[in-house]
Amino acid sequence: MAVELNGVVTWGRSFNDYVRMFALDEKDLQKKILGAGDGPACFNADLSKMGGQVLSVDPLYSLPVDEIEAKIKAVEQNLRRQITDDRKEFNFWPLASKEEYFVQKLSAMETFLGDYNDGRSEGRYITGELPLLPFNDRQFELSLSSNFLFLYSDHLSAQFHIDSVAELCRVSDEVRLYPLVDFTGNKSKHLERVIHSIGKMGCLIEIRDVDYRLAVDGGTKMMVVQSP
Repeated sequence: MAVELNGVVTWGRSFNDYVRMFALDEKDLQKKILGAGDGPACFNADLSKMGGQVLSVDPLYSLPVDEIEAKIKAVEQNLRRQITDDRKEFNFWPLASKEEYFVQKLSAMETFLGDYNDGRSEGRYITGELPLLPFNDRQFELSLSSNFLFLYSDHLSAQFHIDSVAELCRVSDEVRLYPLVDFTGNKSKHLERVIHSIGKMGCLIEIRDVDYRLAVDGGTKMMVVQSP
């Protein structure tokens, strides 16, 4: 049985998660990057400290830091109730246990929370959401979207996915999307339609294996889209 979640959850990823799920190399990290739907991930905080150029956009950023922290705690409590060390469909890789999983994720989100107010003041955390983003055409060299499109296929329509990928292509030269499965670990029911529709726009699409696995088993591939 899949973990039960109500809508899009407030849960973060680490810098290393991003590097592995998107197969980012040093050249990629030097690009002007957009993180679409980053939520409380610490990729922006960590890359900014390294001198990188990155903006994150999410409707979550309309909230003050204490409300975001409360949302994180609520999700943590929900997940702790549902996840056990022997739950076969929940993948802790490369970690050994549930507790290691929570330590890593909560550490990443603490980094985000510590950076959030400064990041908002500096314009690194922008309030906005797909499929309409508040950015200029080709403002970014690389857009990354993780744990949103395809994962929430039961909540978001095929047309929403198509419009969102098209919008990411509008604002950036290249788009990378991870994962391509839903919360059951099965290939998203929208994937083929998105590939067909975005391909008709003149975009070049590639599915690549990545050295990363989603917590719900099955996510080992990303989509790379080159804008026309």
